[in-house]
Amino acid sequence: MKYTILQPRREPLGSLLRLDMLVAGICIAALGMTMLVGSLRLVTYVIPPLALLAVLATGRLTWSPNAPPYLVLIAAAALLAPLGNMAGLQDVYLMLIGLSPFAFGCRYRLPWQHIFWAAVVATLLTYVRKGGVGGVEFDPMTSRSSFEATTSFVFGVLAAWAACERRWLASLLALLLCILTLKRIVALGAIVVVAAMLLPRRWVDRLLRPLPMILLNVLYLLVVIRYTQGGFDALIVQYTSQSSDQLGMGRQRLYHYPVQELLHDPWRFAFVGMGPGSAYEVMKGGWGFLGKANLHNDSLKILFEYGGLVWAGFYAVLYRTSQRLELRILMLFVNIMFLTDNTLIYPYVIFAIGIACQSLAPASDTAQAWARGDAGARR
Repeated sequence: MKYTILQPRREPLGSLLRLDMLVAGICIAALGMTMLVGSLRLVTYVIPPLALLAVLATGRLTWSPNAPPYLVLIAAAALLAPLGNMAGLQDVYLMLIGLSPFAFGCRYRLPWQHIFWAAVVATLLTYVRKGGVGGVEFDPMTSRSSFEATTSFVFGVLAAWAACERRWLASLLALLLCILTLKRIVALGAIVVVAAMLLPRRWVDRLLRPLPMILLNVLYLLVVIRYTQGGFDALIVQYTSQSSDQLGMGRQRLYHYPVQELLHDPWRFAFVGMGPGSAYEVMKGGWGFLGKANLHNDSLKILFEYGGLVWAGFYAVLYRTSQRLELRILMLFVNIMFLTDNTLIYPYVIFAIGIACQSLAPASDTAQAWARGDAGARR
């Protein structure tokens, strides 16, 4: 599989280096700032047009190994545009923000340690900014932590990345900070990656293939439907002393209307969804004046908005990312985050996964694609 689809033009090497480095630096700075101040995410909206300028200047169009499943959704969004809305278009643009930094052939050499310490500093600054000095609270059952921060996603990626490289101490350190910053599904994903790396390689290799993983994701969605309908309410109250909605941090309520629509017309959703962005409106239950809320379940969101065919294609491509097992284990981590979160449209998470992919695949077809053409792509 080759990832370079435009041949490089022969331009002065110095100008290409300056342009690539400038755009890459803007991408890193803009995406990094969103971890600290969420409102700065608007700055990241300049990334796709800047990346396009770099692509046109260098004559190269490349993508990272984690891009193909997103490209499936972007293509499907274009086909289903008449059914969609502006919120769906924004979702597509957010995916492009995370993917665009890899579009112009720049190979980012960001050491694991540098990203780790940057995330630590961002976490401490967030803690201080929230007025947390003077008291510490940590309760994973109710998802409360004085150190809760969006950097939890980055620590999770770092834990999975280090585990895939069998750097167990680094993985454990990042995992502990991921737990402390309290994104439970991210911590679970990192723990599963560690377990997968410890299991016999042959077993994991057979499991992380399109068909078995599609079936497991189907099983998960059946559990979600059952959960939304109250099928586990008694058990959850008995063992956690919380309601199902409390344990899921409001997810039972969020899933209600989309699941209701799925059950009302399952054959339609098996083939065609309601359209990109439609979940945001359906979640309001007819109360159009309510604000936009995220579904907190990317797998359910893809099925609802794009239909079963695109949903299956997305997961099939996700696990055909590479023949290298470590990359597919990293995609398993991505898959787990999709189960109860919105990382499908978190640009900095997509970018962080892309950085990890570059580190894990130095000898893959992707790495060979970066090396083709002029030396300006080698950084």
